[in-house]
Amino acid sequence: MRERAGDPAGAEALAVQAADRDNTIALRDLAEMREEVGDIAGAEALYRQAVDRGDTAALRELAKLRDRAGDPDSAEALRMFGLTGGGETATGLEFDS
Repeated sequence: MRERAGDPAGAEALAVQAADRDNTIALRDLAEMREEVGDIAGAEALYRQAVDRGDTAALRELAKLRDRAGDPDSAEALRMFGLTGGGETATGLEFDS
């Protein structure tokens, strides 16, 4: 709401507060804000935080970000396999024995 009212800094501050309380929608909103100002690395980091908290929509957004960055192979791997426990793009299915 603040962003639509012309207060992007206020909107970002509120989103940070919500993200600090593990609100993954706020993390995605922050990632979008970072992307809009050209901070792709910051956007990716925020999407990864949301994914780490179980937000599958953030994983889709991360894949879209990779597509827009010209890395369709990585985007497809994210869509198919997600992230490893270490936060890297998985390249296949791995099962614990």
